[in-house]
Amino acid sequence: ELDGNVLGGLLSNADAGLEQTSNKLAALDAIDATLARGDRRLLTLDLSGREAMAAVAVGDLDTADHVAVYTPGAGSTVQGNLPGYDAQLSALRDETRRQLEMAGREDETVAAVTWLNYQAPHWGWGLAFTERSPVSDLAATQAAPRLSVFFDGLGAFRTDTPHVTAVGHSYDIASLGLPSGAAYLVEAAGDYVADAGTFGGDPSFLDGLTRLSTDAGLDAAGNSRTGSTGHSAYLDPGSMSSYNIAGVVAGTAERSAR
Repeated sequence: ELDGNVLGGLLSNADAGLEQTSNKLAALDAIDATLARGDRRLLTLDLSGREAMAAVAVGDLDTADHVAVYTPGAGSTVQGNLPGYDAQLSALRDETRRQLEMAGREDETVAAVTWLNYQAPHWGWGLAFTERSPVSDLAATQAAPRLSVFFDGLGAFRTDTPHVTAVGHSYDIASLGLPSGAAYLVEAAGDYVADAGTFGGDPSFLDGLTRLSTDAGLDAAGNSRTGSTGHSAYLDPGSMSSYNIAGVVAGTAERSAR
């Protein structure tokens, strides 16, 4: 006869295992759907962890002059978010190429990567586990070596050095080790995650950042751009924030901003 607590534990473990398997199968479906869009490359796939981990590029990383690498934050999963993030990164790539053309640099090429090759923190149950909690930096600390190796590898087999831009949320500039003038800030109205300052302080009060607009208005070419609101709309196509982020990727940020 099984003790009720033991039986409950076994059922809970089995349910958790089934959920993880289901999520990983869904992640494979999401990867297939993303790769089917064309001009995509699966860079990494790791099913060994709690959640599937993967990175997908749009464009050719072996030859691109400019590379954007987007690392999504809390709540992100391959199965739930990869296709949407990939669409945003593809639009960011297109906008970057447009800005290069405007600058007379149409021969320069661009690639963009959705990097979900880590166990992102999660809300809800994740708050009960330190390594899964968005209010801790442990998930980022554990993922940092993987991301560092990825960045190091971008130019490992090339004779030239690509211009690489890391796109992410709410990092403390002092801990990134970037040279002066290499860090940019876009902060939308109503981004209460940034305003809370939980992850190293509100970025808007940090020194060493070049601030770019997220407000609705006209870009440098006279085109109308939408404003961004909240924590998750920075890469929305057609927004002022995505336009300015593309300027950073192209190396034309100051030229692009008004």
